[in-house]
Amino acid sequence: EYALRGEHLAFALHSTGQAALVGELKRVSGYNWEWLKATGASFWVKKREVLRELVEAGGKNAFVQGGRDPNKCFLWYMICGKLQVVKLLFRTDERESSKKMLGLLERDFSDPKGKANQVAKAVAVNFMSRGRFINAVAFFCLAKNYKGAVQVAANHLKDPHLFMVICRLLMDEDERKQSLLEILLPLVETNPWYAHLTLWHAGALSRSLAPLASPPDSLDPFSAAVLGPFLRLFNNSGIMVDGKILRASDAEVRRATRASAAAALLCGAGAGAVAEAKALERKDGKPAPSADEVISAGAVQAL
Repeated sequence: EYALRGEHLAFALHSTGQAALVGELKRVSGYNWEWLKATGASFWVKKREVLRELVEAGGKNAFVQGGRDPNKCFLWYMICGKLQVVKLLFRTDERESSKKMLGLLERDFSDPKGKANQVAKAVAVNFMSRGRFINAVAFFCLAKNYKGAVQVAANHLKDPHLFMVICRLLMDEDERKQSLLEILLPLVETNPWYAHLTLWHAGALSRSLAPLASPPDSLDPFSAAVLGPFLRLFNNSGIMVDGKILRASDAEVRRATRASAAAALLCGAGAGAVAEAKALERKDGKPAPSADEVISAGAVQAL
């Protein structure tokens, strides 16, 4: 199966044509979680209500394709906050296991520290001990222990997409930011694109450009070649945030970017970016700065 790469997700996140991109996703029928994960939607779809719709539709598909077994869609509906729908599905299912499950779901889970939530958390821990990590994530969500859910997604499933969906659809702002910076970022920081996306969703907008300016040596040539054009596009168009246009040339970004990182960016961007930098004309009519001058000044400013 084909999965979109980190650079594709970055361009999609900042695209002004998100409605058209989402429309293409919604045209696909019968998709499952693996397909939705391959699209990287949790990282680039900006509107949380739209992301919730996509996940919920995946849950409906899982239910139908799984022989109308409520267990097949349990996690996805929990992530969407559809506990009442889950109860209805288990109530109408004739399986003995579903009747037992309904007995648990009928409890009051409104209090994260309540008895019912502690029972759900204990069930999640039990599933973890048996290596059934998807089930564990589902019951952590039921228990409103979202930190536990994302820790399983990160440490056991190694699934940043599941992590992001839970963060964006279930956590409050403070918990989401903390989880992204403390748990997900260390998991994806070797990939500058995913590091950029993670920092962006954590609200660290200017800081999110720094990973792109200092790509690791292990980054594949294709991704490295896209870094320069991406930052040039970002710098030329800017991104509107709370009424302010954020550009790669912002002073805050330059402070977070070392000269060595800027040099790496120029090298990674290829001859085209260097030629563009050399061709820039100074506003005072003086000769264009040399590549060395551009690098020493921060380089990102010139891209």
